Amino acid sequence: MRQTSATILLCALTVLATACSKKDDASSTLTTTATTATAKAGTPAPPAAPAAAAPAAGVEVSPEMKAFMGMLDGKDASASNALKKYGIKGLKDADLGGYTLKDPKVVKSEKVGALQCYTMVTAAGMMKHTSKLCWNAAGKIAEVTDTSE
Repeated sequence: MRQTSATILLCALTVLATACSKKDDASSTLTTTATTATAKAGTPAPPAAPAAAAPAAGVEVSPEMKAFMGMLDGKDASASNALKKYGIKGLKDADLGGYTLKDPKVVKSEKVGALQCYTMVTAAGMMKHTSKLCWNAAGKIAEVTDTSE
């Protein structure tokens, strides 16, 4: 009976070790294949451009809005810090400061009275978040509207 238990245990350990080894081999193969493909192409793939200030095609964005978007790096306090820096005193931010926003993109620009408004789409975790930020003539965010569905 002891010999049977020892044999079963040995088989289980062998299967576990083999399964773990195969997983590592597969990722190693993927890395090697990708590296080989890059080497064959002759030039490495260029690094991804930062999406911090990516307006949609044809949408002009102010330098202040670009700087605001550049602060949205997905860290916990990035949106809150950006709003503190660029928002007017007492700004009602529609809870925008509570999100971990990154990869901002302006999809629309419009003039609303004296304000220049931008509709911005960002990644908030696995979700997309849409906000409308309206800037005054002094270069400060005067209104924030959450337009996410």
